[in-house]
Amino acid sequence: MPGDERVIEIIKYFFGDELSPNELNDQVRDLAAEVLHKALKMTKLLDLVPRPVGARPGVSWLLEHAVESVWRRHQQDKIYKIAKDTLRWQYRTQYQMAKMGI
Repeated sequence: MPGDERVIEIIKYFFGDELSPNELNDQVRDLAAEVLHKALKMTKLLDLVPRPVGARPGVSWLLEHAVESVWRRHQQDKIYKIAKDTLRWQYRTQYQMAKMGI
C-alpha cells in the first residue's frame, strides 16, 4: 500500500522493530498513525513547559520564557525523547497485538 514505507519507519522509530512489508496490516498502520499523532501533540505541549531557572524568576524571565517557547514551537519538527519513550511504553502491548492481527 502507498505509505507503507513511512509506517515501517514510524514503527522502527518508536518500537525498534524491523518490519517487512508483508508483516503490515491495518491494525499496525492505524497504531502507527495514532502513536505519531500523539507524539507530535505531546511535543507541542512540551515546547510550552518552562525550562529550569537558575534564580528566582521575575518579569524578565517570564518574557524570556515566552520568546523561547515560541522559538521552540517554530523550530524544525522533532519529537522529544520523553514523548517517544512514554508512548513506546504505553503502546507496546497494543503494538504486539496489532502485529498479530488481534
